[in-house]
Amino acid sequence: MGPCASLFEQGGVGGIHAGLRLPSREVACLIAFTGPIYALIGPDAAVHIPEEVPDASRIVPLAMVSTLVINGVTGLAMAITYAYCLGPLDAATEPETISNVATASRQMFAFARDRGIPFARFFSHICPGLDVPLNAILISALFTALLSLINLGSTVAFKAILAIGVVALLKSYITSIGYILLKRIRGEELLPRRWSLGVPLGWFCNIVGWAYVIVAFIFAFFPISNHPSAVSMNWASAVYGGVAIVATAYYFLYARRLYIPPLSRLA
Repeated sequence: MGPCASLFEQGGVGGIHAGLRLPSREVACLIAFTGPIYALIGPDAAVHIPEEVPDASRIVPLAMVSTLVINGVTGLAMAITYAYCLGPLDAATEPETISNVATASRQMFAFARDRGIPFARFFSHICPGLDVPLNAILISALFTALLSLINLGSTVAFKAILAIGVVALLKSYITSIGYILLKRIRGEELLPRRWSLGVPLGWFCNIVGWAYVIVAFIFAFFPISNHPSAVSMNWASAVYGGVAIVATAYYFLYARRLYIPPLSRLA
């Protein structure tokens, strides 16, 4: 609501401050579209640790659905509360902090296990007794702390790094849901699973979910105010593009000779 109200007050995307054009409330609200997503991204947490969960094919889907219901209800209550107690917009849009250590460490471990990142043997090591990827967890925590220190020197640089979080997450959703839709369109059999919504409801959820994240992905690159400064600019496009270029170059120049896709491990 903060970004939506801020953009609307400043004339909206395409609006002219002199008042020659009306502000675009619709575009402003679409740019603020990414805010409520944070109340709905909890379910993906369980996906990153199925190897550490007993009876994962049953427990993980149950955890995802129950988390979605709880987060949706409590998120709506929080949104209503914030709407009435928001206060000054400047204070409400202060920089956020980083809190994705669990997800990052498990993703690092998974890619290292499949030899998709440098120093794969070190990051894929499972600590005996603890049965967790301790090296990946410690490195993720260390980099989280170091990234937080950037805010002490440059708020612009810190925001630029944080900007990649939402768009990268949404891109992963677009990719995974898109491949499932592609297999459905081709009439190919999906992977074996113990929990399924069935064909009609599965199609509906995939299409609606894919459309939702695509819209959110596009507007996640927009700044939250008209005529942004260096501080208020959304640097997601620059950071995301830079990481994508480096990752693509690393894959084609080196990692493709070592990377083992997860499905190949099941064969």
